[in-house]
Amino acid sequence: MKKIFFLLILSGIVVNSFSQLRYYAEAGINQSRPAFLGGLKTGGYNYTANTGFIGSVGIIKKTKSSVQLNGKLSFLRKSYNESSWVEPDYFGTNDYKVSAFQFHFLAEKNISQKRELQFFPSLGIYTTMHLAGTLDYELYNFGNTQKGKRDIVLNGNHSDFNRWDFGLAFGLKTQWKKYFIQFIADAGMIRPDLPAYNRWGSVQFTAGYFLK
Repeated sequence: MKKIFFLLILSGIVVNSFSQLRYYAEAGINQSRPAFLGGLKTGGYNYTANTGFIGSVGIIKKTKSSVQLNGKLSFLRKSYNESSWVEPDYFGTNDYKVSAFQFHFLAEKNISQKRELQFFPSLGIYTTMHLAGTLDYELYNFGNTQKGKRDIVLNGNHSDFNRWDFGLAFGLKTQWKKYFIQFIADAGMIRPDLPAYNRWGSVQFTAGYFLK
């Protein structure tokens, strides 16, 4: 939580060194899943991202050029399935549902300033703090089936994945008057060599409205 507050304060200092402020709210859908090396093979893992929901509030600062700075804080739900198969008599599935806070800091370039319908490619960084979640698991082991549910474990030697995730973000926004739709893709940069330090990949589609 301290890292998110630090990033919010830092981005606030940066954007307030420029001119015009605009506030907005948005909501939409997202898909997130760990992106491990390998998988899709005997004894490996297959990850399927399910649809989750995301809601955000943000601030935009326009500069004197056609570039604007966008900082937004989001609450989201991640939901994905992890399945493994070794042989016909041994396989299992895990269904994860995770809640998280996410912060984006993006630089957006207006490529159609003279048009009423405007387009903004964007590039920046993001960080995510996973808060809590549950895991539904099922294991079939030579005729014996085990099912259960437990809380996910964040960080540590036996964690499900890391509490913090960070990486690069890029996207495209289409804006008309006070309304906009936006696509953003996140590419995680956490080390993938240990289960607790995996990369994440995610995409999100949102619709928003400028409050000012």
